[in-house]
Amino acid sequence: MPAMGYRLNRWIHPDGLFKITDNLYIGTTPKSRDYVLLHQLEVKLVLNMRIGLPPVRDPIAPPMKSLWLPTVDSPLFPIPMQALMRV
Repeated sequence: MPAMGYRLNRWIHPDGLFKITDNLYIGTTPKSRDYVLLHQLEVKLVLNMRIGLPPVRDPIAPPMKSLWLPTVDSPLFPIPMQALMRV
């Protein structure tokens, strides 16, 4: 269910890709098969912040840029500046 205030027509993919602006999407960690859609949407960077295993690499050549920042983002534990400096 989308957050309050968001229109339902901004859902791009049933697995959880949501359009925030013309240049920004938010979604789940992409699987190998998801990169076809990401390339069609002309996504330039996949930023993954989940802790655990690194995300699957883009199998399409040339691959899009990917950055893995395994961290927790919460009001109690803000994202460390060292992680943001890597962007």
